[in-house]
Parts: sequence; structure tokens; C-alpha cells
Amino acid sequence: MLFSVCIPVYNTSKYLDECLQSVLNQTEKDYEIVLVDDGSTDRSGEICDRYAAQYPNIRVIHKANEGLMMTRRRGFREARGDYFLCLDSDDYWLSDRVLERIRGMIENENCDLVLFNYIAGKEDPTRNQEIVLFDHPAGFVFEGKGKQELYRKILIGRDLNAIWIKAASRRIVDVDVDYSVWKSDICRGEDMFQTYPMLTNAERIGYIREPLVHYRWAPGSISNNPKLKFYNAFRTIYCREDEYLPLWNMDAEIEKKAKLRRIPNILGILTTGYHASKKAGKLDEWKKFIKEVSVDSFFRGLYPAQYRGEINPYYRLLGSLIMAGNTFLLARTLDAYQWYSDHMKSKK
Repeated sequence: MLFSVCIPVYNTSKYLDECLQSVLNQTEKDYEIVLVDDGSTDRSGEICDRYAAQYPNIRVIHKANEGLMMTRRRGFREARGDYFLCLDSDDYWLSDRVLERIRGMIENENCDLVLFNYIAGKEDPTRNQEIVLFDHPAGFVFEGKGKQELYRKILIGRDLNAIWIKAASRRIVDVDVDYSVWKSDICRGEDMFQTYPMLTNAERIGYIREPLVHYRWAPGSISNNPKLKFYNAFRTIYCREDEYLPLWNMDAEIEKKAKLRRIPNILGILTTGYHASKKAGKLDEWKKFIKEVSVDSFFRGLYPAQYRGEINPYYRLLGSLIMAGNTFLLARTLDAYQWYSDHMKSKK
């Protein structure tokens, strides 16, 4: 069994040695490392080449910058392994037995997908937190109708989104699908977007309760810098989610919760986009974007009549103003809400 460890690399020279050493230290030796340099402008590319020259099981692909999703997809296409793992180049594995533990789960339980816990933290190790995916014991296997627990979790939670907490059989990763058709849209949420087919295609999904990877949370990361273009990303993600919902056979209550959670996510992008645009002196761009969203069938479909009574009144107000294209009242409402939030924080 050959493992392919796919590592997208972009300007992470500060952390890359630690990342690579955590893989090279593995007790399991039947693996390759596929480094995909996404047009780095620091020394990351040089570091990749140095390791590839020293270790025959490391390959490097240098390419123009395309973003995280397309970089990972390139790694999958180039990979030769039976099972794929992803590791971000500023993260690292916590043990020299990561691949050994995963191999044992695959062989003992005949799994085509393995999930595992992780540690999330900043530079300060005292603020690290273990993320436990399930209450199930180590070695638990999801199959058949039991997979619905995973579908529920991906629909109304966040813990299963990350692609680097998964070891996936080549069979379930849809390697031959051309993801370039979504390239211009998916600038965020790419892990969730790629997880839908993995969960659907997998027949037996094993769970390792031990944390195997350290995820480094960085204040400057994409998840902490909302942009208006993220609207198109989540629009595309939720449209793909709608394609999988009938396959998953979810009950009406879970499906409703999944669709209701889209509202604060989408509004969060549009409202933080307002404050960022205002600060940057680009309110005209925000107004133009809101006008486009106001006639978008996807946005208007976020507010179905049967759910109206269950939507937060503030969200209903924002939705009504956006659908009316009333950027003046929308801006005043967002300013008032920001003032109120700041005022309440100052009183604490």
C-alpha cells in the first residue's frame, strides 16, 4: 500500500522544514511526498528542490499561482499512491506513527476513508486545543445508514470540512473530475467542496480518535479576511451541496437546518465586505456588488416562505434590503448595528 502525501506550498518557508520533517520521520516507509509549489515568491520553492534532491520519494511540481484547490487537485493527479493524504505546508504531523496508525485502520477495518482528530493552535502552544470529531471510540467505522451521521455533521457543523484530517482511497477522490470549471469561483471553502464526493463514495469510514495533525491558525489566513468574492465561492459550494442532498436521504429537519445556516454565512460575507469596502474607500464597488446580488436567484432562494418564521428578524431585515437593492438603508442599518455592538462591548 503506497501513501501519497500531497503538500501544497505557497510562501511558507518559515514552516516548511518542520512540515516535511514530520513526514520524513514516519516509521511507515511506503509513501511518497508530492510537493506542489503554487508560484511561491519566497524561498519555499528552493526548499522543496533541496529536499527532492536529497530524498528519492519526494517529487516537486512548480507551477503558476492558481490557489489552494487547484494546487491540491494537481497533487492528486500527479500522485501514484493507493491512498491520499493532504498536509498544509505550515502544519505538521504530531507523531512518527501517523501513517502506521492509518495503515492499521485501513487493513484491520477495510476502510476506504479514515478520519482523525487534530490540534488547532497559534504560535503559543499553551493555547492549543484538541478538536474531537466524534464521541465514538477509537476504531469506530461508519457504513451504510451510519454514514448519515457524517452527512449531518458536514451539513450543520464545521469539524469535518478540513481535507487534511482525511486519508482517502484513490477510488473516492474523483481524481479524473476537471475542477478547473470551478477555479474562478472557489477561493474559499475548497475543503468542504471536495469532501462531498469523498463521503458519498466511501463505503467504510474509519475513525482514529487520536489527534494526528497540528493545524496552525494564523491571523492573516484566508479564513480571517472576508472578501466579497467569497460570495461566489459559497454560492458554488451550496449549489453542489444541493446536488448531494437527494443522495444522502436526509430527513426534512436536517435539510432545513442546513439551508438556514447558509443565511448568516452569506450575510456575513456581504456585511463584512461593507465594512472593509468603507474602510478602503471603495463603497461604490460594494454597492455595485449588492445590486448584482439583489437579483441573484440563489440569494433570493435563501429566504423560502416556509422558513420565514424561523429566520432571525435582523437577518430578515438585511435580506429584504438586499433584495430591494436599497444600499442606502442597508448601509445605515449596518452602521447602526456596528455602533450598538461596539457600545455593548465598551460597557463590559
